Amino acid sequence: MVRDMYRAYLLRLWWEDDEGGYWRARLENVHTGEAKGFPSLDKLVEFLQSPGEMGNHLGKEGGKEKEAV
Repeated sequence: MVRDMYRAYLLRLWWEDDEGGYWRARLENVHTGEAKGFPSLDKLVEFLQSPGEMGNHLGKEGGKEKEAV
């Protein structure tokens, strides 16, 4: 059995020119529309590596197991 698990996001990055400059980021879950902003790329990566990010949405099969082809 294979779990069809994936996440699809729209990622927006922009450069803030304040205080020496830094990158900002915003992720939007394309399935739910839920969005989250990040003050740095480090925080974005930390979020993506966390197991429960954005509700830990499962793939198009809703987390149901299906047989491998």
